[in-house]
Amino acid sequence: MKRHGNLILNEGDFGTFYTEQDDTKFYLRVRSFIDIKTGELLTDDAGQPERRQQKALLATQSDKYTSVKSPEVVKLAGQLRRRIIHFEQAAVTGQSVKSDSVTAAPPVKPNGEMTISTFFKDKFIPTKRGLRDSGKLAAVTFETYQNYWDLFLAKHFNGTLTFKNYESWMGREWLKNLRKDDDSLYGENTVRKIRSVATAIFEEAREQGYLKENNPPDHNVWKDIKQAKLPSVPTEQGVAYTEAEIDTLVRNLDAELGSDKPGREARDTNIRNAQIALLLGFFAGLRPSETEALDWS
Repeated sequence: MKRHGNLILNEGDFGTFYTEQDDTKFYLRVRSFIDIKTGELLTDDAGQPERRQQKALLATQSDKYTSVKSPEVVKLAGQLRRRIIHFEQAAVTGQSVKSDSVTAAPPVKPNGEMTISTFFKDKFIPTKRGLRDSGKLAAVTFETYQNYWDLFLAKHFNGTLTFKNYESWMGREWLKNLRKDDDSLYGENTVRKIRSVATAIFEEAREQGYLKENNPPDHNVWKDIKQAKLPSVPTEQGVAYTEAEIDTLVRNLDAELGSDKPGREARDTNIRNAQIALLLGFFAGLRPSETEALDWS
């Protein structure tokens, strides 16, 4: 959430999924100062904007909408979220709202004076979120964009660097000097993902017209930064557990089995599942999201 004066505006994956009527109707519950169905401003007795909890029916269970977490229902939630954000932005900027439509303000021509941090938050992430919600972008890719921004790139771009004044040498020197807290190098996979996310941000900016003032125009400067020339620890030389250490980690969970606590059977099942997830991660090299996506078929 973010603030605009005394108003709290929604952003990101806000709201709560829930079901009603024997789990056959799927809803999204949100809080907003606008009517999430019509876009009209909600006010208290004194005429001041009032944030209220509301719900909207997303779908009824069917062959297409199988559960509250099915991809098709998640897509509908994404569409509703974007609509609510659109209505809220219209309200704070004084635009008129009539039912499902908003009288839009004149578009602002893209220019290189926008900070990269502002572009990431206001342009890049909303665009990628829309692709994720429509099934055109993998959820794990969207999460990688957000995570690597939070962990690394937000500090580098620091809220002041603009597309117009950013050059490739800045990114190259930053990556050359990037170290962990113990002054050791990051692994090559981490460096590769940092470069990949930064390149994706600048490529989206190029497509949206924010790099036209670059020299040369429309050039993605992060493509000039070559992975092979950056210091990193090869994957084969990274820190790894021995087979004996892995065996100890997995068997340590055996001590939690068979207790007399209520719900023992369900708890034991969860512990066994955790052991399987650990083994898959260690020996198959699967990420948590890949492990979660597995099924018996």
